[in-house]
Amino acid sequence: METVVLGVGAGLMLIKLLATLEHILERMALISGAANVEWPSLIMNTLLFGGALAARSTSSNVSSSSIIHHPSPLCHPYERSALIQFKNSFSVNNTIASDFYDHECDGIDPPTVSWAKNDASNCCAWRGVTCDEKAGHVIGLDLSCARLQGAFQSNSTLFFLRNLQSLYLSHNDFGGSTIPSEFGKFTDLEHLILRDSNFSGSVPPEISYLSKLVDLRLSYNNILLKVDTFTLKRIVTNLTNLESLYLIQVDMSSVSPVVLMNLSSSLINLMLTFCSLGGNLPADYIFHLPKLEMLFLRGNENLTGSLFPKYNRNASSPLKQLILSETKLLIDFPFLIQNFKYSLEYLSLGSCKILGWNPTLLVNLTQISVLFLPSNNLGGEIPWSSLMHLERLITLDLSDNNFTGQLPKISSYNSTQLSFSYDNSSNSLTSSGPLPLELESLYLSDNLLDGKIPGWLYSLKSLVHWLH
Repeated sequence: METVVLGVGAGLMLIKLLATLEHILERMALISGAANVEWPSLIMNTLLFGGALAARSTSSNVSSSSIIHHPSPLCHPYERSALIQFKNSFSVNNTIASDFYDHECDGIDPPTVSWAKNDASNCCAWRGVTCDEKAGHVIGLDLSCARLQGAFQSNSTLFFLRNLQSLYLSHNDFGGSTIPSEFGKFTDLEHLILRDSNFSGSVPPEISYLSKLVDLRLSYNNILLKVDTFTLKRIVTNLTNLESLYLIQVDMSSVSPVVLMNLSSSLINLMLTFCSLGGNLPADYIFHLPKLEMLFLRGNENLTGSLFPKYNRNASSPLKQLILSETKLLIDFPFLIQNFKYSLEYLSLGSCKILGWNPTLLVNLTQISVLFLPSNNLGGEIPWSSLMHLERLITLDLSDNNFTGQLPKISSYNSTQLSFSYDNSSNSLTSSGPLPLELESLYLSDNLLDGKIPGWLYSLKSLVHWLH
């Protein structure tokens, strides 16, 4: 079979023609009740590619018997062409510093590099490509860490993959391109991940057309990406299935927090850190979201509001991770502990306005593993007797406060609770003194502590970070 090389314009026209023709034929099949036969694809292959079943077998050197047992479905020709042209519209830059991708791509080969090595006629077998097992359409594309570099065009052939359900484009460099409004055409999309890909400009309101979306991540685009009140309201109102919304470092300076009252009750994860979000947070609504497990609002220095005098859950909360550091939120500490004591695993309240501070309440955080309370002007003695009961605690930061006193000696506590004992069967200490044995990080700098560092501290075998 001869290979015909088309110009870019002709190639795009052919892809569009193929997509349109196959769509019409598939609709005819549905109407006639014969969709399961998949004869539209067979007709197209016969008319336009001279019998693709034979061509596929010949080009890939695979026997007909092995095709029957092929682990991947055979992809549609126009979708294969769309993928190839999308790939070729960018360069692959392996020389970009690894810290551009937060080291998440270290040691990972770009998936598109292997495309040329796979069965040239079957894009469903390519790395990063997932196809529907029955129809053979591309339904998933994961080009994370593909190191694609270049402008993202609004007429990209990517938008011919109209059956996409998941699209991952994180850790690429699209050169400050705007996010095309054509993304709104992926009406079956459930996962859209565009984080850390150097997009800029405004988030298009057409994203709100993706009514099936459950996961939307637009974070870490060099603080050049922004969203306004109109667009965000449409997104949170229309995407009723949304479970995860990640907008870290997306400019929200023009957004009114009132928009957040339209968040879906399906929401599990909400990350809005360093977004320049200001104004009064509708805390009563947000903290009543029935499935919310993660809430990150750090670094929004003009975000105001009160937590949580009007808020009181009758049922236990699912909230596991709460980061409110570097905001102007007023945090009622007793209410916080009362409402989330059985669920919180990660709590960060650095540089906050904490009201009703009572260190003895910390003992109620039975699930806590990470506790950050730096720079809050907290005083008194460190509540060692409470901290020792937090058996899951691995990170504790009480730095830059006004705590007084000395780090305690073991002899000053009940010997049963604080003494070291050695278990010959496991060759490990079974108790650690006034802090949990599993503690990995301890930060106590910039306080008013005095005295010597007690010897028991050096016996915490897991302690990696120690700042005194």
